Amino acid sequence: MKWTIVLCMIGKEQENGMSELIRIEQGGEPFVNITWQVSNLCNFRCTYCNEANWNGSNLNLDIEAIKAGLTKLIDYELSRGYTRLKVFFSGGEPCYWKPLVPVMEHILASGMTEVKFAVNTNLSSKMSWWEKNVHYFDDVVASYHPEFVDSDHYMEIYKFLSDRVNYLCGRMMMHEPTWDEVIDFSNRLKTEMSEHNWRVEYVPIFEELSHTTRPYNYKNPEHKEFLETTNLEQDIKYNVPAKADGMGSMEVYADGSEKPINCNRLVAENKNFFKGWKCLIPMESIFINCEGHIDMGSCGVMPRVGNLYDPELELDLPESVICPKSHCHCGTDIYITKYKDRNYEPLNEIST
Repeated sequence: MKWTIVLCMIGKEQENGMSELIRIEQGGEPFVNITWQVSNLCNFRCTYCNEANWNGSNLNLDIEAIKAGLTKLIDYELSRGYTRLKVFFSGGEPCYWKPLVPVMEHILASGMTEVKFAVNTNLSSKMSWWEKNVHYFDDVVASYHPEFVDSDHYMEIYKFLSDRVNYLCGRMMMHEPTWDEVIDFSNRLKTEMSEHNWRVEYVPIFEELSHTTRPYNYKNPEHKEFLETTNLEQDIKYNVPAKADGMGSMEVYADGSEKPINCNRLVAENKNFFKGWKCLIPMESIFINCEGHIDMGSCGVMPRVGNLYDPELELDLPESVICPKSHCHCGTDIYITKYKDRNYEPLNEIST
């Protein structure tokens, strides 16, 4: 199967009166998400990144305590009827986190019937690490950080992964001072990957990659226009089978049309405003920060529900919330099922 290069022409869609977004919902059988900032250790020091994401103050190396907390979380989700789990590891740089592999093994033995592992990484780990551990992952989000990246190494790992994971995306961090360097590298990637699968996202930078962040105000109007008209390019020549199928979300529009979700496009289209919508974040999402604190999503829409390392941890959560936030800033939160019509009843409900 082959998908040709896709350019998302956002400005033109808006001019042509594209139908109103009314829902975001899971495709296929229900699943629960764990998004986990496993540590705040990173070997990069990007100027647009909050220091709390990289200073190494929370290494989280007590594997037994981690396993005990995860068992409680997963048992709770199993009791609510979920048997499918997607775990998205972030950081810091999660591939430098020493407990990563034993923790994945623990999750695979947790009782969930299907588990999908995804990771957001800067691809700086050695080739030997990827050769040993690539079999765990279905999704690799490969962030290209222009201030610190070794472009040759990034390219080598990207090529290796392209034939071995179901979903690989090069996230080009569109930092305005290094804009031309990022564009040059994205062109290089597309050229060198001409015989392989490739996918590139052009990511608008937020001010400091924190939970209170605001979008960066691009000073160059050409840069702003580029991000408004282009956010995803890809050329998928062949299918790499997934270890766990599905576990994706769909955008649903008022005219009945649907499309696979693209968070960057929704942000660029200013469609990440869900205040007043019914959001299933307490059902579908668990966010664990680098201190072990557990929230329903990264947006802070609900009071904190506990800590992964608390031996007395217990969960008792509602099914939904009405979103009070002015905008949804994090891709993992945008993915969560949400309905503009609060009374809408989905056909695909979890069985309890």
